[in-house]
Amino acid sequence: MLIGFKLTLFAWLGFVGLWLIMAGAIFFHFRAKDTKGAIPAFVMLVLLSVAIITINA
Repeated sequence: MLIGFKLTLFAWLGFVGLWLIMAGAIFFHFRAKDTKGAIPAFVMLVLLSVAIITINA
């Protein structure tokens, strides 16, 4: 996921869309007091953040 993407609008929008979905998942897991369920979404959020930063570099 982190390697091989050129700077395209579709890749950037896809990453930002997934980032927003994962941020929402973390929010709703914490709201439901299910902290352990938010761990996979947090890992994905970190990976997507790195991907968004490196795609714009």
